[in-house]
Amino acid sequence: MNLPVILGAVAATLFAGSHLPMLHRALRTRDLRSYSVPSLVLANAGNVLYAGYVYSLPLGPLWFLHAFYLASTAVMLSLRLAPTRIEAREDRSSP
Repeated sequence: MNLPVILGAVAATLFAGSHLPMLHRALRTRDLRSYSVPSLVLANAGNVLYAGYVYSLPLGPLWFLHAFYLASTAVMLSLRLAPTRIEAREDRSSP
């Protein structure tokens, strides 16, 4: 491995590691009311578009970091929208 790949792998690990406490709390509490839905939607859209660029590059640390970002933002958005779906279901079943 050359130095840029090693540095990229270390950086990717640090970036992903910095998101783990946020994801852990979100999965544990399921309380994402403080997260803006439009912001999460934009983050997901940006990640999907950026994937077109990232995955055109040779396989490397950036692929794994971006896969982590894709998965984590998708999880955050789905957790944020889950209460909305549950409340809508409850509203429809109320007399």
